[in-house]
Amino acid sequence: MYKPFANFFNYLDVNSLYPFASLNPMPALNCQWVESYNSEGLDLSNLFKVFHAKVETNYQYLGLLPIRNKDGILLPEGKFEKVWATPELKLAKAHGYKITVIKGF
Repeated sequence: MYKPFANFFNYLDVNSLYPFASLNPMPALNCQWVESYNSEGLDLSNLFKVFHAKVETNYQYLGLLPIRNKDGILLPEGKFEKVWATPELKLAKAHGYKITVIKGF
């Protein structure tokens, strides 16, 4: 069993922090659904949220966009689609991936 101990720390126990926080204004309550109906997709440079995207890799040594399935986490190559946050998509695009953002919040 791990028991943290230090002589120079103050130990704090915060009771009911979650109910207190939920009574205050929450971020991202005004989400908008955006969707692309054309083959180019949405402009990734102007977006920051979570999006469903089609991806085509450039067959690097390691994949940049992880996918979780029943076997664990995979870093696939080729063409696939899934949901990622925009920083992950922007990183992959900067490294040569072809990204088509379809829809998201």
